[in-house]
Amino acid sequence: MSDAPTPDAEPAGDGDGELLLLGLGLGLERLWLEQPGVRLGDPALEDEELSELTDQLRGALDDARRVIVIQPDWFDDEAWRRLQTVHALLDTDRVMLHRTDLPPLAASVAAALTAAAGAHLSGPGAVAAALPRIERELIVLAWLGRVNGLRRPAPSVGQHAKSALPSSAFLASLQPEELVHTLGGPGSDVPLSPVAEPMELLMAPWPDGDVDWVVEVANPALGGLRLREIDALPDAPTWWGSDRLVELAAYPSDVASLARRTAPSALSACRWCREPVAASPCPFCGERAASA
Repeated sequence: MSDAPTPDAEPAGDGDGELLLLGLGLGLERLWLEQPGVRLGDPALEDEELSELTDQLRGALDDARRVIVIQPDWFDDEAWRRLQTVHALLDTDRVMLHRTDLPPLAASVAAALTAAAGAHLSGPGAVAAALPRIERELIVLAWLGRVNGLRRPAPSVGQHAKSALPSSAFLASLQPEELVHTLGGPGSDVPLSPVAEPMELLMAPWPDGDVDWVVEVANPALGGLRLREIDALPDAPTWWGSDRLVELAAYPSDVASLARRTAPSALSACRWCREPVAASPCPFCGERAASA
């Protein structure tokens, strides 16, 4: 479980001239040492940080022909509008903005997995189309000691009441289905099934999280995946509504197969910027607002 990604290595994809993924507020550059990485950046949460965000995007554009910026929706709508403002001020048709609804660990894993799959895809337009499909490939779970602050998936009234007990514990699942399951004592069933394809499991526990439950119950129920642990991500308690928490994300380990599954069936050149893309409007230039 100690074989975690190296957090201070330089992203392998930086400066390669083709595509750069910029993850704003994410916490994971890569899943494997050999893969292209995600450049990690900071979102603009205050007006005075707009210049810093502008510099981050300019730096990304200096290093790559196309840039995909991923911002999580746990930052508020104002942060998203600030990113859109900076994008508009740069007046570029080389940047795609993507807002993810995944929680902190899963969002970081999806971005890193997309960077890895990009090496098997035909270009930035194919990666742009694959990104939301790759997000849906993850199994997204959490062990929670309480659910009073959990908004999604929604706990029941009875589960809210049980959260007041010091021994309470719950399984929250976002993907492949949304549910909150009250955990019982040793030997009680959990609504998890063995996965049908090669996957690895990453966990990010907070100090009061039940890592033993992950090792002894959740992972065996998933089929006994390769399990790795990384440091807890700072925004996780805000997203899940509790710091009695272990975030979990299972992801496909066969990246070439993942790329084949999520690649668009066909690409055609954008009328404006000529990038081969899967759909209209172009995710990068928006076909310059339908050619203005």
